[in-house]
Amino acid sequence: AFHRQGGHLDQAIACYKQAIRLAPGLAEAHFNLAHALSEVNRPEEAEAAYRATMRHQPQNAAAPYNLGLLYKSRGQYPQAVEAFNEALRIRPNYAEAHNNIGVIWRDQNRLDQARICFEQALAIKPDMVEALYNLGVVRHKQGDFALALDTFRRALELNPNYGPARWLYHLALPIFYSREEDIQACRDRFATNLAQMARTTPLDTYQMRRNALDGVAAFTNFYLQY
Repeated sequence: AFHRQGGHLDQAIACYKQAIRLAPGLAEAHFNLAHALSEVNRPEEAEAAYRATMRHQPQNAAAPYNLGLLYKSRGQYPQAVEAFNEALRIRPNYAEAHNNIGVIWRDQNRLDQARICFEQALAIKPDMVEALYNLGVVRHKQGDFALALDTFRRALELNPNYGPARWLYHLALPIFYSREEDIQACRDRFATNLAQMARTTPLDTYQMRRNALDGVAAFTNFYLQY
């Protein structure tokens, strides 16, 4: 653990493997090994170590959850959902597992299923900003603009610095408009908020710039902008 905390992952991996040689059933060593292998981008070995953890400590919900994250990062979505569901079987109130399944369904445009997952996560952890943001995205995609904005607002009340919700709250636009004057009002709102965000938002890091790009492009109507 000392080597891993100090950033010496190769030494940490060697130590965990030595611990496993001495005590093959030590689940904590398998779990820490899996984490370290993930961090050095050795996913096949990390998967094996997570599965070893699950064998030796079958009631450890964190092992299948982290395995799900590994699969999700590699685009292996059916395997990720299966792993997250295993984590939920062990720990039904695992809000993060519900949220991650919802993200997969959202990205596959299975919006009703995604919404249910995010609502389940929030029923367990009402202050989970990521789940609120994701629920807002789904509500926007389903055409409920007012409710989406309210969801982004709630996320920002919990964490005013949460970049994705901040950009979408200020820049998201309806998909459909019932009146012509609504188009002009939304265009004016978009221009005003974009100018304000440009003046007040730092763009020093890659993640800040990515949040800005997502906020400008992801949920704004192309024709309205021009």
